[in-house]
Amino acid sequence: MKIRGKLLILFLGIALTPLTILTVMGDRALLALGHELAARIRGAVEPPAQRLLHRIVADYARVIHRERQLLDLLARTQADEVRIRLAQAPPASQTIYGPAAFAGGQPAPAPDLALRFAEKYFRIGADGRKQPYPVSFQHPAILVAGGEDPAPLAADAGRLAQLARFLREAQWHHGDLVQEQFVALENGLYAVFPGHGGYPADFDPRLEFWYREQKAVRRLVWLHPAFDPGTGQVMMAVTLPLHDEVGRFLGATGVRVPLSAFLEGLDLPGQWRTDTEIHVARIFGSGAGTGVGDRRLEGLARLLADGHGGFRGDVEGGRLRSDVPAAWQRFLVDMRGRASGQRKLLYRGAESLWAYARIDDEDTYLLLIVPLHNIVAPADQARAEAERYTDEQIDLAAIFSALVVVAVGVIAWIGGQGILRPIHVLINGAQEIGRRNFAHRVHIDTGDEFEELARAFNEMVPELEERSRITESLMLAREVQQHLLPLSPPSMPGLDVAGISEFCDETGGDYYDFIELQQVDPGHLAVAVGDVAGHGIPSALLMTTVRALLHGFALSPHTPASILNLVNPLVVKDIHHGRFMTLFYLLVDRRGRRFQWASAGHGPAYRYNRLSREWDEFDGNDIPLGVEADWVFGPAVETAWRPGDCLLIATDGVWEARSESGEVFGMARVRAAVERYAALPAAALCQRLVEELKVWRGQRRAADDVTLVVIQVAETVEEELSIADASDREGDEVDGDGVGDGG
Repeated sequence: MKIRGKLLILFLGIALTPLTILTVMGDRALLALGHELAARIRGAVEPPAQRLLHRIVADYARVIHRERQLLDLLARTQADEVRIRLAQAPPASQTIYGPAAFAGGQPAPAPDLALRFAEKYFRIGADGRKQPYPVSFQHPAILVAGGEDPAPLAADAGRLAQLARFLREAQWHHGDLVQEQFVALENGLYAVFPGHGGYPADFDPRLEFWYREQKAVRRLVWLHPAFDPGTGQVMMAVTLPLHDEVGRFLGATGVRVPLSAFLEGLDLPGQWRTDTEIHVARIFGSGAGTGVGDRRLEGLARLLADGHGGFRGDVEGGRLRSDVPAAWQRFLVDMRGRASGQRKLLYRGAESLWAYARIDDEDTYLLLIVPLHNIVAPADQARAEAERYTDEQIDLAAIFSALVVVAVGVIAWIGGQGILRPIHVLINGAQEIGRRNFAHRVHIDTGDEFEELARAFNEMVPELEERSRITESLMLAREVQQHLLPLSPPSMPGLDVAGISEFCDETGGDYYDFIELQQVDPGHLAVAVGDVAGHGIPSALLMTTVRALLHGFALSPHTPASILNLVNPLVVKDIHHGRFMTLFYLLVDRRGRRFQWASAGHGPAYRYNRLSREWDEFDGNDIPLGVEADWVFGPAVETAWRPGDCLLIATDGVWEARSESGEVFGMARVRAAVERYAALPAAALCQRLVEELKVWRGQRRAADDVTLVVIQVAETVEEELSIADASDREGDEVDGDGVGDGG
């Protein structure tokens, strides 16, 4: 039966029923309709919102991890620069600016300080308002801890002042991320950049917790996020100890970063921001197996929406928990076993979505808590509208019950028309979109929810069309990128060479290549394996650029190190800041029976000998491509190959593959697999390794590309030399014929 007929029967029944029954039935029917509509809208909105929130927090956890790696590199470079300066002779003359020089009052500050006010440099005054203070991006501020005599420290103060150029360059490249850089020496000197004043007279960095910790450990340390009441921001810092050549502790240096800088651009839908909390939290305690034990989740810092599209720091979060202990225990088990996830929990009396993602190896997480009522607000609004409409109808029924019987037929017909026409329009619109007619739009001018639904429908169509185009473009890009990888392995007497690459996204950032050099350098083969930071189209473009440069430079005689020195400046020039690529470049010399290699920040190649069952590594100490244009890559390293050698060159997606429980595959399992399959041909060995990784991951989606190259050397020298000599004689005959023809 059509809706129009059902409405007619319903209205007639109501009209013929006594007023009391009419009121009760109308109330129940309309309330049920409102709740059902709200439930359906909620059911349609909530699952996509959960997936979106999970994806947002996972993406930004990866951003934080990538930025932390960049800051690690900056801190290490800064520590090296400080050690170099401290080891040099003191400068003949060097202007040193103490904190008072940056006050910006009377007398006027030195012109070369170029003091100015920057938006992110402020303190919170007693009235709770931001109070900007002047900073200098030209010189650091250098102060002496209270109680120390400044005269004997003049030489070291001059040395620290010479860091200005390095600090300016670091601020130029990383100013959007870095708040300030600092150096604290054991003798009481302290330098901070950008230079600024405002330090109390008794300030002594040697009494700070981070300084004491660096004095106890000899490694890089990431300080947990902490709320800074002076700036109202949540700050993070990475620090490194400073030691001289004999290991004597000189002090510490580091970089301070506001947590909000990591979350720059975090885009939550507008209605989600209200009452949303962003926590940096860490799991403390221990638990047996996958149980909770005495584990607890402590909030290290909290960010709240600031009303201007960003987030501001708040007091430290304290211990986090749900209002339902059983659900909270399951949530902690999930967090412990997975790198990221989401769950619906009761928080402060309201249902909320909790989405988390791990940001380091110490059980520290980025956690978003979004009240569920923000997400399902349309459903709640629909229910409220239905309830309001029900009340109005009950009141009207009590007043005009006598007129309902007369007007019921007309009302049913008009009501049916008003409901059915928009429904048919929407059905037709959905069918047109299903036929990929993205130019189609629906037009409903009813002034009610149908009109709002039509407007939402029309706004959704361009997004569907764009998503369709993006999907098609990514598939095309994947096809093109796959064609850039070697179609078949090279043929070289005495060697069995093979490679394989599998991308975790539509397009990947891993790369391997075989460049045959017979026309340029007979008997030689170049093998390249690289890994671009990140995934997607930008990484694929960088991989394609490096491949083209390698093919161009490899066609003239060069060592592996000189190839990297030619490619690196061009990569730095063409890519955006923050992107880089590791690369292992190997030159195979068949006649000399040796390997020659250079590494641009790539992990080592591993060699296993099937006869002696021994392992060794081909390693390098240079930085990745695209980081520093003036970097000079060290001389290539070479070694002779041995009968029975099995050489594995791979990207970190191999040993960093994680199981469903989050455990990494690890180099121990990689080596065990190579030993098991070392007797197989190179291509079969590659395939077996990839299959073991798939079994290890189980249902877990691959988080990184997997690329590996295997080179197998014949087990007997006689077999290798007989094949090689036959190939050499064949090559010499061809060369001789060529010369004769030319004469």
